Amino acid sequence: MNYTVFRLITGKLEGTYSLKRGVGLKNGVLKDIAYRPGTDSIFEEDNKGSVSEQKEVVFKYNDLLNDPAIEVVVPNANKVLIDFLRTHAKFGVDYIEYNQDKVSEERTKLSDDIFKALEFVNVSDDNETHATALAVFGLDYFSKSIAVCRADLKEKAVKEPKKVIDAFSAPDFQNKYVSSLAFCSDVIKMNNTNTAIVWSDTNSPIISIAKGENGIDKLAEFLGSATDETKVLLQEFQARLDKKTNSGPTVDASKELKQKDKEIAELKAKLAAATATEKTVETKVVIEEEDDNGASGLVLETDEAKQALLAKDPATMNLAEAQAAYVLKFAKPLPFAYKNKLEWLVKELTKPE
Repeated sequence: MNYTVFRLITGKLEGTYSLKRGVGLKNGVLKDIAYRPGTDSIFEEDNKGSVSEQKEVVFKYNDLLNDPAIEVVVPNANKVLIDFLRTHAKFGVDYIEYNQDKVSEERTKLSDDIFKALEFVNVSDDNETHATALAVFGLDYFSKSIAVCRADLKEKAVKEPKKVIDAFSAPDFQNKYVSSLAFCSDVIKMNNTNTAIVWSDTNSPIISIAKGENGIDKLAEFLGSATDETKVLLQEFQARLDKKTNSGPTVDASKELKQKDKEIAELKAKLAAATATEKTVETKVVIEEEDDNGASGLVLETDEAKQALLAKDPATMNLAEAQAAYVLKFAKPLPFAYKNKLEWLVKELTKPE
């Protein structure tokens, strides 16, 4: 481009904006500056005796339908004016140097981040949606409906995608998710005074919560210590979910009750995965996903099939292949918070060993 654009950022969208003389740094010292056409310097001390008069710089409304703004367009040949605008104390406060290519790049990155954030929060299962909202927003969302949780998660992904991505990428996210699942399944709860997390059935305390502390963050931090005590706690979560699963309904099983039993069983399996530290991969690898018509998935019976899968470019894998390759390569269970995130699995599979 043969010109440089300076654009107003004060929020004003009509009329004009005038920039008069001001001050700017010269060798680390503030000096008086002014725009004098035809001179070689913006500093007044360099222009003593100059016949060139000071001139206001006027930003005008550009009237572009797709990109309206108040701005001034300066030919690159006018180096004094560009220097004046870049040096003035109002630069970066009232106006910025506008680069269309950079803005386009930022918009593209923002779109990519939104897509990634939406992939993280786009969960169909109600319990998982609720648990994800608790993990991202905190215990305030425990009493909110699934519809509100789902809507707020998607709104957060669109408006602040970086924060959503950072939350899911944090080292303690899985522990937050486990804690949230325990709350959502009514295995644990806050006591009446909000001073401790307790077992829902006995009100026996698990950990104390200080005033102002986030219960989920506190429990996640506790689980992250990976002590014998935390392993026992996770096993107890699983046992209590087992009890819920095996107690059975007291009335005829309706479709809604069957669905609830299925959700509890899935939660049990996820918590079981969280307690495992190492797992030997068996000769037969099965990655399944349940649907309305029964189980379907990827089954690898032979060593040749396994080697062929590991040799495949992860970028070309579908979800089932990426899940199986992860189990084979790392010899450990799929992280339940990310097991259905194809982009995350591909990224892990392509990391250098």
